[in-house]
Amino acid sequence: MSLSETLANAELRTALALRQIDELAHGEHSHDHTKAILNEIAKRISENLDELKRAAAVNNADVVRANAATLILDLDIYLPVLGFILRSSNVRNAFEVFDPLMAMCKAILGPDVRLIYSSEWDYSPFMQSFSSPKLMNVVVVGLPAHESGNALLVPVFGHELGHAKWRKSDVLSSLKDEISKTILDYVMDNLDDIVGPDNAKTYMSEADPRALVAFMVSEVGEAQDAAELQCEEVFCDVVGTRIFGASYLRAFAYLLFPSPAQMERFNFDYPSNGVRIRFMKDAAKHFGTPVSDDFGTDFEDTPPKDLRPQMQHVLTAADKATEAAFPTILKAVETHLTTSVIPMIDEGKVKELEAAFAAKGPGNANYALPDIIEAAWRTHLIGLEYGERFARLQALNEFVFKTIEVSEFYKRSGG
Repeated sequence: MSLSETLANAELRTALALRQIDELAHGEHSHDHTKAILNEIAKRISENLDELKRAAAVNNADVVRANAATLILDLDIYLPVLGFILRSSNVRNAFEVFDPLMAMCKAILGPDVRLIYSSEWDYSPFMQSFSSPKLMNVVVVGLPAHESGNALLVPVFGHELGHAKWRKSDVLSSLKDEISKTILDYVMDNLDDIVGPDNAKTYMSEADPRALVAFMVSEVGEAQDAAELQCEEVFCDVVGTRIFGASYLRAFAYLLFPSPAQMERFNFDYPSNGVRIRFMKDAAKHFGTPVSDDFGTDFEDTPPKDLRPQMQHVLTAADKATEAAFPTILKAVETHLTTSVIPMIDEGKVKELEAAFAAKGPGNANYALPDIIEAAWRTHLIGLEYGERFARLQALNEFVFKTIEVSEFYKRSGG
């Protein structure tokens, strides 16, 4: 391909990308926050093209081709972000919650964080962060599209925010030794079953059997990986519980349960359902917002029936390590989310809002988002009969969003 053709193709790719960015920036519901991200992306793409043109002017073919290739790589990074921004501007989203969620992000992740709060075509909520030099400190949180206007689902944002905090913090490094010890203790206790009696005898005859087993027995590393992923999910559940209290557990249950009867546990990157619920309930009690004792009694999944023995040992070791790490995880959340960062749920405020919502109106004061959502869940659960829920939820959403708007007004006016 000639140099002029390479340049022409790059110019066309750039023009099309910039046109798309401009259309997104001028969309009816585009937020100033996302416009700033779009401007940054447009600036980087334009700068790349300027460099490419300067190289072409001095007939430097190598630099032209390198810059043209960089543009393709950049578009591969930026295009998914543009898609998130497009879906974040859809009218199905609850735009009222963006500002309080943005404030929550800054309090927990730092003042430079940028949030894209999007509706996505995945049933499970997810978080994706971008931390490359080309797109720093951007956090995307996606909620299932059909639920993105449902105020009751806002607490799941706490779990996704937990993932971003986990990646920015040193929590994992503080858990590694404890996880490793628990797993290695389990493997050493079950060495005959895991590697066979002859191999176990060989390992035990060495000067440092534990070190050798840790290095040679693959189940140790597999259990370590699974436990670290489980601990991250538990950390995120505890973050969600710390921020939103019992409403986080209700939102969690709404999205995931009931599951099919006798459903086998299939994803070992999470603790079992029953253990997750127990951790959440323990966290809720620890933070002063307990839920009823019978909550979650039907959430248990069953152990896999056809799991090979070595994999069963991996799963058991990982589960034991996660169980042992839970107190440390709870303490880590408490350390990172002090009351100066995220206030605790205010029971008095929640009761005020319960009364307002029950009277079919919004709150008329400055309320924290977690208090608003907790009151909404309590109101939603009272006195509803089959067939009423959808209509009542629509009205409740209006009260919640109006309360958020009023609260934001009070915050900005100093009230």
